[in-house]
Amino acid sequence: MNCQYLESISVLSRTNNDAPEPWGLFFQDPYMEGLEELHNNIMFYLAIILFAVSWIMLSIIINYKKASRSNVNLNNGILLEQVWTISPALILVLIAIAFFKLLYLMDAVIDPSLVIYGQKHQWYLSYK
Repeated sequence: MNCQYLESISVLSRTNNDAPEPWGLFFQDPYMEGLEELHNNIMFYLAIILFAVSWIMLSIIINYKKASRSNVNLNNGILLEQVWTISPALILVLIAIAFFKLLYLMDAVIDPSLVIYGQKHQWYLSYK
């Protein structure tokens, strides 16, 4: 094969994953992986929660006519109220911990190739 042809293919196949692209719709590469992983983890647990809540609601609706008397645990259940109050709070705290960890990592500045200093005056801006 022609050596020049191979060089042109290798130049075309190179990408700058850490640099922004014109009209890019996503975050840059180091941050995008973390955001996708956070999204996938949260969606997995939300799917489990959705399935569990739907199953509980359907089982209550189906068994409502079969129950001849009222369930004391559902009417005056302090433990049940504590569980459905504390468990969503714990889930939100776990999501917040993962999110703030990622947010802290995204705040770090990767070695920039160009730095622009801007200074604001009363009527104009100056740049260095």
